[in-house]
Amino acid sequence: MQDATHAAHLRLFRESNSYYALLELSEGIIEPEIGRIRRRDIQELLGKGDPDYPNSQGKLLAYGGDRQIPYGSHLLIHFDDNDVVDTVDWVSE
Repeated sequence: MQDATHAAHLRLFRESNSYYALLELSEGIIEPEIGRIRRRDIQELLGKGDPDYPNSQGKLLAYGGDRQIPYGSHLLIHFDDNDVVDTVDWVSE
């Protein structure tokens, strides 16, 4: 998070729920750390998230970004039994 670009994207996501900022945060911070980054780190970075995604059984957090074309604008972060990220997917709502 020391990277100024990441800080700018984080600010943009927090202030305006920007899909593009969320995409950059996912690709630049979360995805490279799959297998190492934990739920608490994700929630510290992106906020609480939605834990009630259908059929998630407590293993997913969902984050939505505002996008003119709502295709693939929701980030689903899946956690293993140790609360470590094991997959990241983009879905449409």
